[in-house]
Amino acid sequence: MQPREVRIEPQPGPQMQFLGTPADIAVYGGSAGGGKTFALLLEFLRHSRRAGFGAVVFRRTAEQIRMEGGLW
Repeated sequence: MQPREVRIEPQPGPQMQFLGTPADIAVYGGSAGGGKTFALLLEFLRHSRRAGFGAVVFRRTAEQIRMEGGLW
């Protein structure tokens, strides 16, 4: 049995606009649960195989990393 292909893609709308911009700096705002963190992680994933690439995500509190839906 062949393994199933898993595709990870941005949602249409702000995520797609954020990931599609050629800008070096992009501002993406909105309320909690709008997909901003996920879009940021997708951006890092896109460059992860590039030689010398590194990334760090900072959050205001450690709780924002550990809570449900957080980065951890």
